[in-house]
Amino acid sequence: DVYYVEVSDNGIGMMEERWVEVKNGLRKKAPAESELYGLYNVNERIRLNFGDEYGLDIESTYGKGTTVTLCLPKILTEIVKNQTDKNFE
Repeated sequence: DVYYVEVSDNGIGMMEERWVEVKNGLRKKAPAESELYGLYNVNERIRLNFGDEYGLDIESTYGKGTTVTLCLPKILTEIVKNQTDKNFE
């Protein structure tokens, strides 16, 4: 019933204090830092359209990397339904 899209890197990651700031910033109604607006806006659009159980999750370990997971509901649009119907005729 759900799609998960996960993107990981093996970069420097975030220190724990920064990771906590980012996670908290995604949950607030108006993040304090302009650096979070992009992530915040994407997360809010997903939550407003599909519900609070969907959106972005971020895990990061300093010195090891960061993983961002996007959670979306499986919803067939009319275009997908029409294409699927054509394939099974």
